[in-house]
Amino acid sequence: MKIIVLAIGLFLVTRTMVLAQENERNATENQRATSFITFENEATKKFDRDLKSNSLKIYLLGGIKSVIQKRDVEFEKQYTIQYYDFGCTPPTNFKVYENYNLLVFNYLLKEHGEKWISFLNKNAFGFAKWKP
Repeated sequence: MKIIVLAIGLFLVTRTMVLAQENERNATENQRATSFITFENEATKKFDRDLKSNSLKIYLLGGIKSVIQKRDVEFEKQYTIQYYDFGCTPPTNFKVYENYNLLVFNYLLKEHGEKWISFLNKNAFGFAKWKP
């Protein structure tokens, strides 16, 4: 009888632990999805605001030395976009800036075709992931 009670108790404890782990995993997945939506919403709001004020930016991750070159200044003038170099320290909300850059890339593609791509500073957040 004691063995049966112990077996049932062990089963209930194990089952409770498994359910707790499943709940924790689901909560983490929901949080990731919510975070992505939040990053996307923040980026979209910032993009819309900057587009209206004619102050679009492309965010870069450089190093100790700035990655902005002379040809980048020409790019800024030609496409009315400003580069912003974070240096060697990425922002804590990196995904917001990455998503923002993706919106800028799509805007440039729509407005100017593909000719700007070869002149873009390749240190731009998200450029490696972006597909025209």
